[in-house]
Amino acid sequence: MFLAVFLSTAYTPEVLLRGWLAEVAHINPVTHVLEMARQATVSGLEPSVANTVPGLLALAGMLIALGGLALLGLRRMGR
Repeated sequence: MFLAVFLSTAYTPEVLLRGWLAEVAHINPVTHVLEMARQATVSGLEPSVANTVPGLLALAGMLIALGGLALLGLRRMGR
């Protein structure tokens, strides 16, 4: 989980990231979730569909992927 957050814009704004870290942060789903959450908490950021839809899609994708891994682990543990 640390790497997912570290390779996102959680600690540094996207405009300040350089090189490979900027490219990884741009495709990291955690970045999209953070941008969706920021529009609700940071004054000056107006809620928009451009930030909401990618965040919701990233949340759904992470739920499916991580939920599947959790179910797989529970099935293996039950053997």
